[in-house]
Amino acid sequence: PLGHEGRGSVSARLRREGIATHVTATAEDGESSVATTHALFAVTVALTEQGTERWTEAAGAVYEYIGMLRKAEQLPAYIYEELETMANMSYRYVEEYAVSDFVTDFVDELVPRWTADIVPQERLLDASSLYFDRRPDLIREILDKYLTPQNSRIDILSSSFGRTSDYEVDPHGDDDGPAGPISYHRNV
Repeated sequence: PLGHEGRGSVSARLRREGIATHVTATAEDGESSVATTHALFAVTVALTEQGTERWTEAAGAVYEYIGMLRKAEQLPAYIYEELETMANMSYRYVEEYAVSDFVTDFVDELVPRWTADIVPQERLLDASSLYFDRRPDLIREILDKYLTPQNSRIDILSSSFGRTSDYEVDPHGDDDGPAGPISYHRNV
């Protein structure tokens, strides 16, 4: 699976092939990546030096896995169950932190996305931390409509492309790159 490290995962495959050291997959929850109308799903592949030259293979492995999920009759329940268990443990044994930080985080979550029609009042404190309903129908809709090569953006960050920091841009470093993995996996 995406974001898992075990046997048969995208991460294990890319490590075995010397392309990447790890893969993570998250629904981004940064300031601008989640709103009432959208969320960003990010797959981060930590490429090896060899992997920067073979990035299309890494992108292809991600698209292939998503395509495999799309074609599956049933989505694997164990992925949801593992994530639910980990979320429950993280919530139950959360590290204490300053009350002011808690209030700031809580208010950020209330506005705008946690309105009464989305999250019941009794779930306001734990709604962003825990899993409540396994909804394969929604996952299937997201896989079919949104997680496609045509809807994706691939960013490759590496000093080997002539950029040494977030603030210094090489005027010759802008490269849209080949359409390889997107055009190749368009029908996955």
